[in-house]
Amino acid sequence: MSKIQEFLQEKQIEDKYNISIDKLNLSSKAYNCLYWSENVRTAGDIVRLMKNKEIFSIPKMGKATIDDILLKLEKIGISEEEIKKCIIDERGTIIVKNEENKRERLEMSIDILDLSVRTQNCLINSHGINTIGEIIQLIKTGRLFEINNLGKKGRNEIIKKIEKIGITKEDIEDCCIDENGKILLEEEIASLESLKEKKHKLEEESKKLSEQSNQARIVFEQFKKVFKNNETKEEKSSI
Repeated sequence: MSKIQEFLQEKQIEDKYNISIDKLNLSSKAYNCLYWSENVRTAGDIVRLMKNKEIFSIPKMGKATIDDILLKLEKIGISEEEIKKCIIDERGTIIVKNEENKRERLEMSIDILDLSVRTQNCLINSHGINTIGEIIQLIKTGRLFEINNLGKKGRNEIIKKIEKIGITKEDIEDCCIDENGKILLEEEIASLESLKEKKHKLEEESKKLSEQSNQARIVFEQFKKVFKNNETKEEKSSI
């Protein structure tokens, strides 16, 4: 994805979260619950309520009303799955998790995290860590705890700063590190599992074909023997 495409995609996401609830065609009950009880004005405000589960504490906000709101959000391109996957940073900004963007973030310099001087020096000087991906490897393998002079405060700082760029603890737990040290993200793992499954099926089919081929060869050899025996008998009878 080019930088221009990425910008346009982010702009489109930003625009849909800024759509006024007046344009969502909500039921009167849903509109009044959101507008008057929680001072909600945009689709993004609704997403924040849902993400933080605060929507369930709104008076008179039942399941049918929430389902109506979800349906209207889906019509402007905000699915329930997107709400589950997005994260809200400290400023209330909605960050939509995207696998392509996440892969790019892994290759970014740790400078973008704006870590404290002490924490950054621990990473660079102790382990030569220069990218976000290398930090993820440390966390995933537990080696982050082995870094000298990096205490609990420093570790928490690193994790919080990583979350700010859209990589959550769940992402780190769900990712895998292959034999070459490359980080595999959730979708890449699923793709790899799918390839392994296809490979297994092909191997099974190949094994069956091989067995069938062996059986056919045995039958053919038996046929040859029978045919040869018949020829021998015929020769003897003619003599």
